[in-house]
Amino acid sequence: MDTIRGLSFKDATESARKYGTNRISEKKKATFWGKYWSNFNDPIIIILLIALGINVIFTFLGKVDWYECAGIMVAVLIATFVSTISEYKNENTFQKLQSESMRIYCKVFRDGVLHEIMIDNIVKGDYVLLQAGDLIPADGYLFLGEINVDQSPLNGETKETAKTGNEKYKLTDNIDFWDLQSLYRGSVVCSGKGVMCVTAVGDSTLYGKLTQDAQEDKRESPLTVKLTKLAKDISKFGYIGAIIVFLMFLFQKIVMENNFDTTLISRYFTDIPKVVSDIIEAIIMGVTVIVVAVPEGLPLMIAIVCSLNMRKMLNSNVLVRKIIGIETAGSINILFTDKTGTLTEGKLSVTGIIDGDGCIYPRISDTTEKFKKMLLISFLSNSGACYSHKGVIGGNSTEKALLEHIKNEKQSLNINKLKEIPFSSENKYSMTEVSGDFNGVLIKGAPEIILSKCRRYFDKNGNIKPFLSKAVIEQKIKESAQKAERIIAFAIKEVIVSINRTLAG
Repeated sequence: MDTIRGLSFKDATESARKYGTNRISEKKKATFWGKYWSNFNDPIIIILLIALGINVIFTFLGKVDWYECAGIMVAVLIATFVSTISEYKNENTFQKLQSESMRIYCKVFRDGVLHEIMIDNIVKGDYVLLQAGDLIPADGYLFLGEINVDQSPLNGETKETAKTGNEKYKLTDNIDFWDLQSLYRGSVVCSGKGVMCVTAVGDSTLYGKLTQDAQEDKRESPLTVKLTKLAKDISKFGYIGAIIVFLMFLFQKIVMENNFDTTLISRYFTDIPKVVSDIIEAIIMGVTVIVVAVPEGLPLMIAIVCSLNMRKMLNSNVLVRKIIGIETAGSINILFTDKTGTLTEGKLSVTGIIDGDGCIYPRISDTTEKFKKMLLISFLSNSGACYSHKGVIGGNSTEKALLEHIKNEKQSLNINKLKEIPFSSENKYSMTEVSGDFNGVLIKGAPEIILSKCRRYFDKNGNIKPFLSKAVIEQKIKESAQKAERIIAFAIKEVIVSINRTLAG
């Protein structure tokens, strides 16, 4: 991998101009007034507007007071304004948080040097270093190395897929998740190490196309569904009530006021102006029933309650992007959340070092020189991370934390890497064969795997002693695990051997 030059910065600029960057286009954000007018599509608001129109007509006919129209209008305007302003503010906050969360850095070869750049700045033709835990930033193929990839975000298959590097890979337009070289943005590297060549970026990637399709999806909230049903029920109730009132009023005028006398009833129908006047009055009374059945205060009440709850949740550091989120939350029975990066900072740090005697050191600087040297060799050499002018780059979160912990230590070590096996979830360890200040194999991984193979240990002075009992150190590991701390064991084999994928004793 040291021979990979990648694109020059000039070539990268030309590629970005020709094929675009790796940024996923976002749907144009609605303006405040656009959101405001769209809120008038609420089913209850529509009924209120219809009622308002009828009331305006009745006002001109002198049948309804003007302040009834004003009351309905104020309720409509306030309800839509309150919900819009709360949603608009939280939408802007969400966009800011989303832009920060998308600040993913990738390891890219440019001019023969490994650089860490933002995912949006990757271009077609770039060569990207992939290690365990990395997100595949674009579509392309595996140029060098071997990795196992989780493609479930794209195809729903949780089974890891093995990928093998091929420098002479020929591109095809077919989407094949099981192809041995094809890589797709959004997948995650589970284990292994390799270099991918980028062939598609941004909206041209499969992930980009799926994202554009998903942005068009609009689902109704549970409350909207219920309000739509309520609006239909109100309409049915109003129509039935209006018909009953209409018929009863005419029955009173035609039959009851004429004492059920057929002669008087017949004479009533000869007075056409009277009949028309009574029919119009009956219609007005029926429509009045429909207007009265509409709950003018319901939309205003819902908007105010949801907005107040959005504010309460924001004060508790919970951002609700849209007001329908508050509505939907009322129907939640079980909530699943990914704690890393959501409930926690998502960044690891070293809290202590335990030697073979069970002694704990808060910092590596608290250990003796001989013991410290072996730790430095293990931390630096058996790692996918490395130092650059921008700090620690590469590797997984654990390896980055280890290098951050020792960045202030003097590290004038002469170590040459000969072979390595990167960490994988299957093996639960990584191995690196080195020569120089230390000749042998460095091992790092899960304590239950490493300790079972160890016969000797380093004491606090860096002297090697036989393991008579592992009970003390196992108890310390158990105590740390109960505090939700991640425990990593380090071991060495002082003879250069041909390492393979099976941990030797």
